[in-house]
Amino acid sequence: MVNPASGSEKGVRIAKAIVPALAGMGLSASAYVIQMTTLPPDYAALRRLIAGDCALVAVGGDGTVNDLVRAALEAGSDCALGVIPVGTGNDLARVTGTHALLARHGLEAVLRALLQGRTRPLDVWRAGDRLFTNYLSVGLDAAVTADFHVRRQLGLFPTGSVTGNKAAYALCALKGLSRRIHGSRAELSLADGSLLQLDLQGCTSFILANIPSYGGGALSACDIRQNDGLLQATIIRSPMSLAGMFLVQHLLPWHRSAYAAKLECLAVRKVILHLGQDEFLQMDGESCSELVGRSLCVEKAGSVRLLHT
Repeated sequence: MVNPASGSEKGVRIAKAIVPALAGMGLSASAYVIQMTTLPPDYAALRRLIAGDCALVAVGGDGTVNDLVRAALEAGSDCALGVIPVGTGNDLARVTGTHALLARHGLEAVLRALLQGRTRPLDVWRAGDRLFTNYLSVGLDAAVTADFHVRRQLGLFPTGSVTGNKAAYALCALKGLSRRIHGSRAELSLADGSLLQLDLQGCTSFILANIPSYGGGALSACDIRQNDGLLQATIIRSPMSLAGMFLVQHLLPWHRSAYAAKLECLAVRKVILHLGQDEFLQMDGESCSELVGRSLCVEKAGSVRLLHT
């Protein structure tokens, strides 16, 4: 399933390269189908595809993968899901190994790895009527995501390239540095069964992570497991702490473990978020403004099989 808009149409270019690559591996054209995704997603069509005996691979970003995950859960399918990353953050692909494999060894190496069929379970989480596999966040980073998507829709960020998108995110972040969470709180069901009331007033961001990759690779040194029925709740008290997560990840990688140890984190099984009317919320890099101003129950919705390298 190819997202034609991902990576400044890089998804389309990869789709064209898949055909000769698979032919070179001796795979018959009758063994696979390449289709373009639609906007909005045609979930009924995706469910019909998933109902068959197949693996489903997203050529796109985290949002494209999220659409396939939703269709798989709705269909009650046990099909394997994979990703060839061409988005901006590509957090799930960083965890599966396809992000690094594509960058270092190219498309053919990724296809060979996916064809091996090695899978691991991936927890899927629900917040309201939305699903996420990577992370949910409230606060400054969610506000930056919302601002970025609005400006991109208005054509203010015309490049569409991954580098251009990252630069645009940075500009939006600088614009919103003074933003704080206002009028929101969380009720946390911790891993040990205890309950914790958390006032988020004045915090910069609140992150619930299911995988050790957030916003393009941050949190990579954290001990977050994708299939243990737990989320890592991270409370970010200041903009400098949030900026530090990304600076350490990309500029000071040898400090990742030391920085991760300083983060304010909790392992949680369930969260009830009470969001202020003017709050910002994102899931897997997609703005969810329609869910603010209400209470949301965040809990595990199921699991899918994820192809790994």
